[in-house]
Amino acid sequence: VAAARGAGVPFRRIRAARDYVSDQFSSEFPFAEYRFKTDGRSLLMDYDQFEGEAGKDKLLRPDQGGQLAWKIIMGRLQEFEYEEGGGIVIRWHLDGPKSPIVIDPRISFGAPSIGGTPTWVIKGRWESGELVSEIAEDFGLSPTNVKRVLRFEGLTGQGRKFYFDRCFGTRLPDAIWRARPPFNVEFHHNPKNRFDHKTPDDQWLEMAGKLGWIVFSHDRKFHNESAASEAIRQHRIGCFYLWGANAETWDKLKVFLRAADGIMRLAESEMRPFIFQVAHNARISRVPLPELD
Repeated sequence: VAAARGAGVPFRRIRAARDYVSDQFSSEFPFAEYRFKTDGRSLLMDYDQFEGEAGKDKLLRPDQGGQLAWKIIMGRLQEFEYEEGGGIVIRWHLDGPKSPIVIDPRISFGAPSIGGTPTWVIKGRWESGELVSEIAEDFGLSPTNVKRVLRFEGLTGQGRKFYFDRCFGTRLPDAIWRARPPFNVEFHHNPKNRFDHKTPDDQWLEMAGKLGWIVFSHDRKFHNESAASEAIRQHRIGCFYLWGANAETWDKLKVFLRAADGIMRLAESEMRPFIFQVAHNARISRVPLPELD
């Protein structure tokens, strides 16, 4: 029951499931005798627990009077892990049975964890400015799993504000803005965002980072300037170098639109800080940030 409540299932549905299984299958301890899954709203059971092969690919909804559902239309279900031989739920895998992020009542009072480390600890280390590689080494995790934890903690998916620096003027960002894209368009020459033209890069980059902006520039120099690259690291900035410093606005717009899906995907999923460059053929490639001294 605790595992189901931890998964977000309302208590009334847990009680309904318990009563149904107890009545229909004469089970005194239904949560110990049978296996359950959840979609985050209700409890479900593999129907083959009762009907064998005839119940394959079907799910029973014990909290809804025993209604049946097809697995194929239910999508991914969250899995509980049971003690060997059945019995008590000991873990809830948050993203299917292979998920390394679990809720285990024996670890950190049931806080989501990975490899025995609460996910909030990893989140705190990242927010304090540590790199994914450093966190991974300290906790004996792969960088991929550290990124998975940060996504779980909601530290990605924030790339919906695109800022075009002063290199662009107004024509390109205004054209993109008028197309009503699925992201906010900010640009230097908008009076509310304008920085003084003498503002050093590291200073306006700091402000961009605090505002959560993804920065676009024609000026491919940030990674070669120690102050700018340090600002990008320190303030967790995502940056794209866009081709076409001397090209016509129409040509630059065509390249941006061809690359837009890839840009948005990276802005949503890639851990900051990062720099990518968009070439004339709309190909996107990573620009390495220099190593810290």
